[in-house]
Amino acid sequence: MPTLKPRVALILPPETREAFVALSKALGKPLGATIIELLVEMTPQIRDLARMAAQVKAGKALAAKRTLAHMIGDAAAQIVSAGQPELFAKEKRK
Repeated sequence: MPTLKPRVALILPPETREAFVALSKALGKPLGATIIELLVEMTPQIRDLARMAAQVKAGKALAAKRTLAHMIGDAAAQIVSAGQPELFAKEKRK
């Protein structure tokens, strides 16, 4: 039976592998699981990059700029929302 998750062989440059090894150690996860998790989390950004590259290739520079603006906006929103729990956390009174 064919697999739903086909394998992909990767040959990483040493500095890239070192970065993934450091991240996997910091997270306490196996190297392969760390790489997969990061790629899965970045799937929306990878799709946006693919769309932008196709737009540039088709000579649609304005559409590519809009895609880039959308990507930057999404990234900024994620950064802001990641910091908000600390902003609204109540301090414990002594």
